[in-house]
Amino acid sequence: HFEVLLDPEGRHRVYLTDIDTAARTVEFDLIQFLTGDEATAAYIEDHPDDPGGPPNDYYIVNDNPRLRTLPVGPGVDVTVVWLEPGSLGQETISFEELPGYFAQDLTPGDPYLWYDPFWLTVDDGRVVAMEEQYIP
Repeated sequence: HFEVLLDPEGRHRVYLTDIDTAARTVEFDLIQFLTGDEATAAYIEDHPDDPGGPPNDYYIVNDNPRLRTLPVGPGVDVTVVWLEPGSLGQETISFEELPGYFAQDLTPGDPYLWYDPFWLTVDDGRVVAMEEQYIP
């Protein structure tokens, strides 16, 4: 595995660790979200006794616990995922609504604010879009 580097421009897969809606900042842990052959190879490397590959054809690698903080641009909306029996959908909420969304966390002892990773789109060193990544 290799260290995931933060590019000041681009999309990054992360686990959110803290948000400050007043200061408009987000703290996160960069991850690798692998799929396909890349996920299978990394999974087998980490789990040699289970050569069947990762469940659901994805594998999350988080080799570096370093946390980073970026400012969140004005007017940034967040795309979140909702589940109902037999249905999966998305909705858009404001950055200021995230604490209420995270209050529904199913794993409150987890070091992250939410069990699904997020995509952060960064432009000129600040977050301009946030999207939840659904994982089965």
